[in-house]
Amino acid sequence: TPVVWSGYEIGIATAYPWQSIVEDYNYVEAHLIKDSYLAYVPEHPHDRPTWDLTAVLYAVYPGRNYFSLSPGGHVTVSDEGRTDFSVHDDGNDRYLTMDEIQAARVREIFVQLCSEPPPRQ
Repeated sequence: TPVVWSGYEIGIATAYPWQSIVEDYNYVEAHLIKDSYLAYVPEHPHDRPTWDLTAVLYAVYPGRNYFSLSPGGHVTVSDEGRTDFSVHDDGNDRYLTMDEIQAARVREIFVQLCSEPPPRQ
């Protein structure tokens, strides 16, 4: 089964902007995302890496060019949890890759999708 990995560098390159968290979630008095973030980083707001979000975005929209893919290869996971990738012709593993334009697009779509208020009923 092919496996696509969203590596450390992808989550760092597409960090979710803290300004969105404190400004875009004010459509309700208490918002779980905003309140959780402020409880976690009450004094020094900073952009948050998006490892999980990048994996979901690729799984839902694999053909929208948010990411590119590495050649096929093998990933090994160390006892400490570090992943190492090596290219192999018979490999089923691939890594998400991106350039600066893709990273900017991903950050923008995250802000749009994550901070969108639910429809009013």
